Amino acid sequence: MGTHGAAHPDRRVLGSVAERTIRTAPVPVVTVNEGAALASTFDTILVPTDGSDGAMAAAAHAVDIAAAVDVSVHVVHVVPSTVVDDLSGTASDLEERGRQALEAVVDVARESNVAPVEASLLTGVPHRAITDFVGSHDVDLVVMGTHGRSGVSRHFLGSVTERVLRRVDVPVVAVSEHPSGDGG
Repeated sequence: MGTHGAAHPDRRVLGSVAERTIRTAPVPVVTVNEGAALASTFDTILVPTDGSDGAMAAAAHAVDIAAAVDVSVHVVHVVPSTVVDDLSGTASDLEERGRQALEAVVDVARESNVAPVEASLLTGVPHRAITDFVGSHDVDLVVMGTHGRSGVSRHFLGSVTERVLRRVDVPVVAVSEHPSGDGG
């Protein structure tokens, strides 16, 4: 699904159809920003994870793709820098949870004989750290989980996935936390 527009230099705006589809689709949705350079082949899939059910659903989907087309997987977890800066006593706990989230995805990939699999624990603002990673590495595809939204909250895009797909110049596959479409 194509996305378009730019209301502000730091914020790309998704079309309303793309927004609605990403939030409500019972199947993974591929988005491509206007002007993105698409490669005819790809070698590396990036899987950002926060350890949630949505992230694990995305990881399973990414591993299926990687196994089918024989590409590598790089998984990242971002420890929010504001939490690390403000609550240094809990930083090690958050880093440990991040390592566990990374290892869970690495295990899924290895069980499916996907290789190579690399993992990185990053610190920063999650959507910025992920988009910076995409820009500084040879990432060809990003596969991320989404959280279903309903009511007023569905009108405000703010999730890490939505912010990433607005800003990267590679395709992003948004995978629903509720693949049956029942968790809106």
